[in-house]
Amino acid sequence: MKTLKIQLSILLLLSTSLSLFSQRVADLRVRIISPIQDSYLKSPEIVTIKFSAFNQGPDNINVNDTFRCYPKTNDSLFKYKYFFFPKVLIPGDSVIFMVDIPFKAYYDNNYYILAIWSAVAFNRSVGGLLPENLIMQKDNSPSITV
Repeated sequence: MKTLKIQLSILLLLSTSLSLFSQRVADLRVRIISPIQDSYLKSPEIVTIKFSAFNQGPDNINVNDTFRCYPKTNDSLFKYKYFFFPKVLIPGDSVIFMVDIPFKAYYDNNYYILAIWSAVAFNRSVGGLLPENLIMQKDNSPSITV
């Protein structure tokens, strides 16, 4: 009987330690909410891009996970922007982020592209969230024409 208790204790300890080191995976879908397609912008000004990040699963995204994106316009490249998730995102849930970028048209053009590129969620800690592979990132880089 004592041997059975020891074996069960070892099995329980092993199963909990393995779950602590398991990695999570979540597929994001990112969409720009505003400004809307074909809207008008004045130059120069600061443009606020409001966008949603939708968790398509299979795992949760936690509040200590990081969201990274790369805002872009026709003539400007910006540094990566980093955010923390304000709540736990279960599969099927979404959150809204906003990023301000300077808008200054250097030439007169009938269109201007605003984009959020390379949006991924990750956590490099033990048992953290793995970044999406490139195939899963195909819906993480929305753009609009204004």
